[in-house]
Amino acid sequence: MLLGLIFLLFPDGQPPSRRWRWVLWVYAGIGLVWMAWTAAITVGAIIGHHPQVDSNGQLFLLSGGDPAAESWNAALTAIFLLVALCMVASLAAQVASWRRSSGERRQQLKWLMAGLAAVVAGAGISAVPGTGALGMACFLAGLLALSLCLGVAVLRYRLSTNPGCSRPDHRRVFGPAAGRGRPGRGSG
Repeated sequence: MLLGLIFLLFPDGQPPSRRWRWVLWVYAGIGLVWMAWTAAITVGAIIGHHPQVDSNGQLFLLSGGDPAAESWNAALTAIFLLVALCMVASLAAQVASWRRSSGERRQQLKWLMAGLAAVVAGAGISAVPGTGALGMACFLAGLLALSLCLGVAVLRYRLSTNPGCSRPDHRRVFGPAAGRGRPGRGSG
C-alpha cells in the first residue's frame, strides 16, 4: 500500500517540490483512516466475543466475508482507488524530477526505475492465473530487486558525495555491524 510513498520520497526523504506535498498528506490521511477503522472493527469483534478468523488468518470482518462489513468493503474500494491515484502521482513526480535532473540524481532515478520495472514484471507474472507459488516467488523477487536497487542508489550516490569522504565508507552506515562501537573491541 505504501509503495508509492517510497517513490514519492526517494532519495532524500522529501517530495520533489512543494507542489507534491498534497500527495504526502493524502497518504497520511489514508493511513490514519485505515488504521482507525481497522482498529475499531477489531476491537468491536473482540468486545462482542465473535473474533472469527478466515483460512488466511484475517479477521473475518476485515476480509469482507461478513455481510455486516459492507461499509468496510466500500471504504476499502475508495482507499485502494486513492492509493492508486497517489502512486501514479508519485511516479509522475519522479518522471518530472528525472527530466530536470542530471548527473548523480539522474543515476539514482535510473536505479529507482529499474527496481520499479522488476516489481511490475513480478506483479505481472503473479497476476497470470495458474502461476500459484511461482507467481508469488516472482513478485517477491521483484520486491527484493527493488530493495537492492534502492540500496545501490542511496549507498553509491549519496555517501560518496559527503564532504571529506572520497569513497563510500560502509562503517558510517553499518556502524556496529562493521566492527565499530562493539563492546570489548577497544572502540570508544
